[in-house]
Amino acid sequence: MDRVRDVLNRGCAAGRPSSSSTTTTTTTTTSSPLPLPTSAFALYQSTRAPGMSVGSKIITFCRAIDTVLGGGLARGQLSEVVGVPGAGKTQLAMQVAIDVQIPRSFRGVGGKAVYIGEGGGPGEGGGG
Repeated sequence: MDRVRDVLNRGCAAGRPSSSSTTTTTTTTTSSPLPLPTSAFALYQSTRAPGMSVGSKIITFCRAIDTVLGGGLARGQLSEVVGVPGAGKTQLAMQVAIDVQIPRSFRGVGGKAVYIGEGGGPGEGGGG
């Protein structure tokens, strides 16, 4: 994880094999109207909701799934759902995108979500 964080902090050039004929020069000017480049990790850290702890859970409202997951999906972490076609991966992902928006007064986390599928076609969850 530390190596991934280092690569993200340094930018894409850090992950590429180095070549003796390649030279990288970075110039920063303060009068530029364009925003300065930033790493994906820095953007991720800056957009995390205040008070969002890694230990809090997003409940799915399915007792069996929440039990298997130790109380729900971990907030602030990436979760990968895998399985054979038709297992319900897309349905679970869409349900969690809804569940995360449930207000705290109803045992939800009161968050926001964007669902981006693989785009397998009309009526298809994501192609597998």
